Amino acid sequence: MISRTPAKTDEERRERKAAAGRRYRETHAEHIRAYRETHRAEASASGRRHNLKRFGLTVEDYDRIHAAQAGLCACCGKPETSVVKGTRSRLRVDHNHATGAVRELLCNDCNLRIGRLLEDKEWTMHALDYLARHGVTLKNDEAPKGIEGHKGDEEQK
Repeated sequence: MISRTPAKTDEERRERKAAAGRRYRETHAEHIRAYRETHRAEASASGRRHNLKRFGLTVEDYDRIHAAQAGLCACCGKPETSVVKGTRSRLRVDHNHATGAVRELLCNDCNLRIGRLLEDKEWTMHALDYLARHGVTLKNDEAPKGIEGHKGDEEQK
């Protein structure tokens, strides 16, 4: 039997509320699961539209850019590989932070790398100097030299 005496402290009130929530979720688990399944796609589409609106894009605009890039990252030329909650992510909208102008679509990995490079130009210059001091060279027609076990090395063999 559930005690009906009034809670004396805020902590007791919070614990009572949490216990009531747990009881509800336990007794209505199937209903909650069905509701989430029904509304997940709708919420996802709404969130996608809201996110694209930040860049001045519609879903159709995004889809047009995506098709023009054949579904591949504009930087590395590979498809998106990151997975969130069991679903493969979409390519990210790359944009100029100063002007807001949309550039192209990038995979998560390239988007993060470019973002980090551009956000801290001083760090980028220090990193390039550091690599040069240790014999790492970047020439247009070859892979980076001086990095043992570089992940790009296996792909070129």
